[in-house]
Amino acid sequence: MKEFRDRVLIPTLIPLGAMAIIAVVVLNISRVLLALEERSGPNTVTALAVILSSGIMFGFTYFATQGKERSAGTVSLLSVAGIMVILAGFVGAEAIKEEEDHKRAEAAAAAENTKPDLVVDAFDIGFREKELKIGGGLLLWMIIAVLFFRWHSAEEENDRQARHWRALERELDGSELAGGPGVSPGGDSTMRWSG
Repeated sequence: MKEFRDRVLIPTLIPLGAMAIIAVVVLNISRVLLALEERSGPNTVTALAVILSSGIMFGFTYFATQGKERSAGTVSLLSVAGIMVILAGFVGAEAIKEEEDHKRAEAAAAAENTKPDLVVDAFDIGFREKELKIGGGLLLWMIIAVLFFRWHSAEEENDRQARHWRALERELDGSELAGGPGVSPGGDSTMRWSG
């Protein structure tokens, strides 16, 4: 069971967990940026996006280059940052919902004021997609799969070589030096080389 966990479960769960964390961060930050764009314009959003992405990139680079164990302070800092991102996403979603409700109320009031005498309804008119294009996403997943399987085969090869070297070490340990059968070193050798 330990081998299954180490060789299958953990290598599968680490990328899936990373993708989930990335999705949560991206979705929550996008909510904040969309709400900010409604209120202050695109230039502010661009500046904030550059600052946030730089902060994330340099922050993770800093933590990745630290050669020491993770301290409680570092873990607490990352936890607080994650909670702040999630809370900011909720605030952004509420701001977007509030803005949509306001626009909907204005549209309803405008529609009430400009009610026509005759209303014609049309149904089943629209654009129908006849061809589904999934090239970019499919290509991305194929690249991810190829990289994963190359990494996995390299890990298998490293494990195979490690087992081979351990077997050689056990074989050498069982030789004359450890009291087992083997060729005696020098002097009184019964083997003769002819050349």
